[in-house]
Amino acid sequence: MDMNYEEARNYIAHIQGNLGSDYSLKEVTRLAEYMDRPDKKLQIVHIAGTNGKGSAGNYLAGILAASGYRVGRYVSPTTHYLERVQKWEPYTEQAVTISAQEAAKLLTKLRVFCEQMVKEGYHHPTAFEIETILAMQQGVDWNVDVMLVECGLGGRMDATNFITDPLLCMITSISRDHMAVLGETVTEIAEEKYGIIKKGAQVVSAPPKELQPLLERVCRETGAHLHLVQSVGQVQIHSCEETQFYYRDRSYVLSTPGLYQIDNAALALETAQCMQSIGFAKINEESMKRGIYSSRWPGRMEVICKKPIILLDGAHNEDAAKRLVQSLEAYYPGQKWQFIMGVFADKEYQKMIHILLPYAKRFLTVTAPGPRGLDSGKLAKSIWQTAQKPGENRLSLEDIQDVRTMSDALYQTLQIGENTIICGSLSIQGAVQRFMSEAGEMEE
Repeated sequence: MDMNYEEARNYIAHIQGNLGSDYSLKEVTRLAEYMDRPDKKLQIVHIAGTNGKGSAGNYLAGILAASGYRVGRYVSPTTHYLERVQKWEPYTEQAVTISAQEAAKLLTKLRVFCEQMVKEGYHHPTAFEIETILAMQQGVDWNVDVMLVECGLGGRMDATNFITDPLLCMITSISRDHMAVLGETVTEIAEEKYGIIKKGAQVVSAPPKELQPLLERVCRETGAHLHLVQSVGQVQIHSCEETQFYYRDRSYVLSTPGLYQIDNAALALETAQCMQSIGFAKINEESMKRGIYSSRWPGRMEVICKKPIILLDGAHNEDAAKRLVQSLEAYYPGQKWQFIMGVFADKEYQKMIHILLPYAKRFLTVTAPGPRGLDSGKLAKSIWQTAQKPGENRLSLEDIQDVRTMSDALYQTLQIGENTIICGSLSIQGAVQRFMSEAGEMEE
């Protein structure tokens, strides 16, 4: 008997709370075999990197849809559960998510197979492994022309890396994050990310100089074909809704703010040109321009209110915090902000605080939802201690504890007109979006 959606979500939640990954591909591969290897029925673009996977994938999906292709996406993390599996119909500008009914039906089927695997002597697959196969099968059911698949963590031993024959591997920026699993240095982390590269695949990336020799070596050893993203030309910021840049001497316009999005868009453009050269003939200059302009990825320098300015940004590590403040300097020079911040305890949040402090006049701390969330009081203490150091910005500080009380702070923000940035973890964004929607302040 099929589970309903609530039962299916409870099933996944139970697995998340009780089963951890052993970073082996054995279980996810066996589960894929039970489903008749849906990955082998898809043309897959496999995406790895520390920051920018969602944004670069979104730009690429926009380009492909604008070119007339049906596109599937498997995204992690997301604000809402069903957003993890998405479909773009040809010539549309927005994705639709898997329905609750589709998700429940597939999870029911996968649950039976997971139980059979345990009887065979396998470990029970993790929630992410189950969701990975679900996404692949849904892509098959939707009859997509191409499936964009994001790694969850790392690359080499990520559950998505059971894929044996990707069409293309897209590598976004790489920096320090998840060091306990991936390694302490950027080079060690890059080695894990480059582990998705397979024999004969096309590889598109914009590695920093110190990582380029490693990437070139991996591509040589695997027989992959490397395409390097070229330098971006002139950038002109006309407004928050119009950032113009040049790539390969052609002009493109972003309709959302964020200097870091230019790098993600350039990666998507180079990937689209590579795909055009290997058979995706409907991609053209006009569809690339249209796809880049129309793409919007929630929670990345997202303006959710204009008066006062409220920005929602997914900055959750040191590199992302640096990219956020670079964009603040470009789009809002001289502006001081109220920050509402919640982080995971395993992040280098002290470094993030140090980066954000010069742009802050007030911090409100919140405990990020989930077992990894850092206690808001501990975060507030860390901010206070950093602010007392010589040369640091003195500021107002308040511990608002959790996302349930955050709505009161947001209401006060709207009343007094306080320009605000909400960052630190994607896990707090759902509560913010719900409040803004209910308040009728959400900007389209």
